[in-house]
Amino acid sequence: TFTARPVSGENYIFRLNGGIVKNTSSNFYTTNSITSQSTVTVEVTLSGCSAIDTSTVFVPRITGVGSINAASDSTLCPGSFLGTLGNGGGGAVAGGATLGYQWQSNLGDGSGWQPLGTVTTTAAFDGSLLAINSTTSIRRLTLATINGVTCSSPSNIVTVTTSVDRAPVISVSS
Repeated sequence: TFTARPVSGENYIFRLNGGIVKNTSSNFYTTNSITSQSTVTVEVTLSGCSAIDTSTVFVPRITGVGSINAASDSTLCPGSFLGTLGNGGGGAVAGGATLGYQWQSNLGDGSGWQPLGTVTTTAAFDGSLLAINSTTSIRRLTLATINGVTCSSPSNIVTVTTSVDRAPVISVSS
């Protein structure tokens, strides 16, 4: 929402990238259609006098999410550690945004995607501290941040399964 100072009797002309989007006595313009860097201008007219103010809106933009790769063997014994998930390709951002990543896991138990650690600038994931106890899906969000606004887009999903068949069983016979 873009708001101009209200004064009785004024007329407000709001422009988005030069095109008139609102010409009214109302002092605000609300939109959710700005998806790239844009200019919003308001011209306020009262008794033949006018004033103009302009705001540039910067929108963080993700131009590529990249992909992630699992180790060649993605079936583990319950309680085993994941190891490193390889980077099949990093993400890319534009519009002056800062690139970041948030790794997430989903156990399929209805709790949805949960963060694995904090936001990082590293495209690969060190899962050496992540014990896998049940089938787990993992993805990486690519983040674009500018002026405190963050947009995200998910990568492909890698699923790591567990199998008790891989747990060794030792029996002793006499």
